[in-house]
Amino acid sequence: MRHRNTVNKLNRAKTERVSLIRNLLKSIVIHETINTTENRYKAIRSHFDKLINQAKIEDNSSFRRLFAILRDEKLCQKAMDIAKTFEGRTGGYLRVYKLDNRGGDNAKMVKVELVK
Repeated sequence: MRHRNTVNKLNRAKTERVSLIRNLLKSIVIHETINTTENRYKAIRSHFDKLINQAKIEDNSSFRRLFAILRDEKLCQKAMDIAKTFEGRTGGYLRVYKLDNRGGDNAKMVKVELVK
């Protein structure tokens, strides 16, 4: 039975899925907007909320936790800078726009950007 199994596996092994989520989170921090599939967005939205909530704390422990995910000191610092803009906000840091379906496989595409 599937009771309480909420992980979206994205048709990948665990290591590949972790790498995909990590790279999507890095792309959002770097570019502040990405185009991706709807299923990938649904897989990363809770991860991004947790990342920003961790970045709001601004101490060594939270910096280490950010570094464990992003693997780059400059990106960790940028995530903390982004988190400063969300001081009064408790969640919902991403805005989603639906796009046309992808041509090759007709996958639902979305544009994901940071809320300003």
